[in-house]
Amino acid sequence: MVNNIGAIIAEIQKLREESKKMTVEVSEGDGVFRIVMNGHQEVLEVRFEPSVLSPGNADALEAAVCNAVNRAIAESKLMIKNEVAKITGGMGLPNIQGLF
Repeated sequence: MVNNIGAIIAEIQKLREESKKMTVEVSEGDGVFRIVMNGHQEVLEVRFEPSVLSPGNADALEAAVCNAVNRAIAESKLMIKNEVAKITGGMGLPNIQGLF
C-alpha cells in the first residue's frame, strides 16, 4: 500500500495506462463464443465456434454473446477494482471521473 495521497494518485494513473494491456477472457455456451476484453472494457477479440454459425442457431448464439459480454465487463471491472485495492490498501476511493 502507498501511504501518500500523491503517490496513490500517481500509481492509479500508472494503473490506468497498464490496464489497457490487462485482459479478461470469457467463454460462453461450452465455448461457442469467446471474448477478450481489456481493463478499459474495450473488446479486443471475439471468436465463434464455426459449427454454430448457422441461421438455426441465431437465438442461442445471440444469448451467448450477450451473456459473455456482460460477464467480461463485470470481470474487467472487478480486475481493476482489485488492482486499485492493492494500491490503496483497500481504502475506498470515490469514483474519480477519468481514472477508469
